Amino acid sequence: MLYLIRHGQTDVNRDKRLQGRMDAPLNEKGVEQSAEAGRLLHHAGIAFDMVYSSPLIRAVQTAKEITDADIHHR
Repeated sequence: MLYLIRHGQTDVNRDKRLQGRMDAPLNEKGVEQSAEAGRLLHHAGIAFDMVYSSPLIRAVQTAKEITDADIHHR
């Protein structure tokens, strides 16, 4: 199964600015959104064998929050 997940919120998103390849990190809300996505996926019985991410920090942070939620609930 393939899951596509968009990164959590950044300050640039929040301010409705186009960030493109700008390497903006997640803000507090974005970290919370990513962790919640991980919890929801875990509770739905979804676990990941592999995770691929853009190298941009917001995508890496999102992937980490999602997979950490899976690890912490095992």
